[in-house]
Amino acid sequence: MPKGLKALKCLHALSRVIETPDIALEELLSDSLDQLPLGFENSADLSFTITYRDKTIERQVKTIYEFSFSEPIVIAEKKIGYLEVNSNHTLSDTELELLAVIAERLGRVIQRYETLLELERSREQFMLAVKGSNDGIWDWDLRTNSLFLSARWKEILGYEDNELPNVFATFSDNLHPEDKSVVEAYVQKYLQGGIYDVYDREFRMRHKDGTYRWIRARGQAVRDECGVPFRMAGSHTDVTSIKEAQEQLKKTINEFELIFSNSYIGIMFLRGGRRLARCNQRLAEILGYASPDEMLGISMRQLHLSEERYHSFGDEYYERLRHGEQFQVEYQLCRKDGTSVWCTLSGKALDVADLKKGVIWVIDDLEPRKESERELMQINEALEAATAKANAMAAQAEMANA
Repeated sequence: MPKGLKALKCLHALSRVIETPDIALEELLSDSLDQLPLGFENSADLSFTITYRDKTIERQVKTIYEFSFSEPIVIAEKKIGYLEVNSNHTLSDTELELLAVIAERLGRVIQRYETLLELERSREQFMLAVKGSNDGIWDWDLRTNSLFLSARWKEILGYEDNELPNVFATFSDNLHPEDKSVVEAYVQKYLQGGIYDVYDREFRMRHKDGTYRWIRARGQAVRDECGVPFRMAGSHTDVTSIKEAQEQLKKTINEFELIFSNSYIGIMFLRGGRRLARCNQRLAEILGYASPDEMLGISMRQLHLSEERYHSFGDEYYERLRHGEQFQVEYQLCRKDGTSVWCTLSGKALDVADLKKGVIWVIDDLEPRKESERELMQINEALEAATAKANAMAAQAEMANA
């Protein structure tokens, strides 16, 4: 910081100008140049010039000067202009130091104005996006704790725009009691930094009708050069229908698992070249295995009585699967111990264009029925033999009586 009464008076006057509210940048820089003579000796003989971007502002310019002194105006380590003093005498070290300090301050002022201008442009774009978005938009100023909530944000909860105030309590007070402490802790951890790169969380919020809606909140904090957050903005998406669909899917899967695991009919799912990807306990029992896990990954070759039968079964029935047929066939499979078992097989392809994606087979044990058929056949054969014998004896009796 330069010493001397004139330098301090100049910097103090400059600070008052810089802090002037609601003033255009070019007017502020012009007013700043008016204060510079306060810090220099023989200031009436000096000219002052600010050049930035493609603009130039000058004061007290004469035709010829013997000396020229300048300092760069820098924003984000990039030179965007310079502050120049022209004189017919050399400047003191204090004046040169003052020139450097003023140039540095002007750089900060220009950067602040350009940032605000960019923020205003972004805000305009942001508001256009808000109006056209199906998501609720929120923007939280952490320095003032003020909160912007879009009309859509409130509509998701069943309210008109004027029915809910734009305060943080509108958010926190409507959180589900079971989610409130978890969400608030998550927000704090995110703001502290180093844990979550992006704010992304699902939770429940109370609707005007008393029900709760599932909300997915996404956002990001804006941090200063020290990593301290000063603003956080993002969106709310109503994902209630998705959550309900997920719950219904979960319920359906659970029901399927119960049916699959407890079915009295064997079920197996083949994938990738006639290999078993999954089966139920009943199939394992039919084929003599201890559990479905024991069968996992086996080739269907192991379930056929011979290599020839394996290939002929594939040629005949997999061709029918490719044509989208759903059929039932009686067939002898091979148990784990090598013995045969009669079964009914009904197959269906998941994708007829590519059977490797999966084929479902439903298999029922026919051995009890086959055993009954064999017993019935034996009874029929015995009955036929007895009938034939009876007929023969009757014929012999008739001949004896004749």
